[in-house]
Amino acid sequence: MTTPQPQPPLRVALLSSGLGYTVRGIESWMTDLADHLPPDVEAELWPGGRMQHPRRHVRRCTSLDRNSRFLSMLSWSRRYYLEQLSQIPSILWNVRTFQPHILYSGDPGLCHLLHKLRRWHRTRIVFMNGMRLTPRWIQCFDGIHLLAQGYLEEAKSLLGTDKSAHFFSVPHFTNVSLFRPSTSEERVAARTRLHLPANALTILTVGPVGTASQKRLDHLAREVALSNDTAVLLHVGSDEDGASGVRFAVNNTLGDRIRWLGRVTRSTLRDIMSAADLYSLGSLEEPFSIAILEALASGLPVVHHNDPVMTWQCGNGGIPVSMSDIGAAAIAFRQLANNQRRDDLSRAARQLALDRYSPEPVCSALVAHLQRIAANPPKT
Repeated sequence: MTTPQPQPPLRVALLSSGLGYTVRGIESWMTDLADHLPPDVEAELWPGGRMQHPRRHVRRCTSLDRNSRFLSMLSWSRRYYLEQLSQIPSILWNVRTFQPHILYSGDPGLCHLLHKLRRWHRTRIVFMNGMRLTPRWIQCFDGIHLLAQGYLEEAKSLLGTDKSAHFFSVPHFTNVSLFRPSTSEERVAARTRLHLPANALTILTVGPVGTASQKRLDHLAREVALSNDTAVLLHVGSDEDGASGVRFAVNNTLGDRIRWLGRVTRSTLRDIMSAADLYSLGSLEEPFSIAILEALASGLPVVHHNDPVMTWQCGNGGIPVSMSDIGAAAIAFRQLANNQRRDDLSRAARQLALDRYSPEPVCSALVAHLQRIAANPPKT
């Protein structure tokens, strides 16, 4: 009787052209994934910039920085594409050394370029669609990681069951140990550090300041102003194209009731969430917001647009409103000034994070899909 040979460990390269330069959804997801993938998966981080990781080998694939002065005269989309393009030579070199089963990335231009160069690396490409790109454009990859079941249903509807067989749905996860409801002492200390009025309704939002990502921060500021005379908006995030105009509009609307906190670390963000009463964002659609997951895990109710994906993502921990209608979010903010209503939603938000977005079950599901893809020959 032949003894079955043990299968080699799954080797995955986690690619991100902006990792080491910026902290946004894709970059945060890659570092979180490296933290929580099971130890029997040989995963390496391949960032464009310099960084270190306590558990995983980091193999830098040097890229241009989209935020550098050298590229500042170009549009954001052009800068981002050049950043991805510049990483290609290092990736092709490192594939020969590490020989991964899978190149996993959320950068669309990078995956598209690697697909065109397939004969030079012959490695399976898995694209994490965190940008809501159409299934028709991304179907060429070996695997397509979608973040909500609604996206998978859309892909099957557009492409048919056979052509969408390599699409799969697994949500992002969040660190439910780091992001957790705060104690009353933590809340008082956090609000004191931020010089917040003791009883002011405090609304947190996270995302870039500007117009490129369509966060609609100016709309959110108007809703905060309409909710009551003392509500405060906390903003966390860096600048992008159009930042000066958005800042002017928000400052004009809220005056001293806006706190610009800039780019912060994850641990600092956890402390900021201790000071907030709720989380909100003005965008009309989000591919799958990691900041929303962190807010839910922190027990912050989320007021969001009534987009199907955000509504599913927030579940009973959110209040869907029309962010197109003036005053709709302001009504929800006034409802959440009631402590009992806010406490009920807070418990629901935390429970949803524990049940659906804990790292272990999400990573197990993702690894199962990656192993299935690794067992098949790469697409030609």
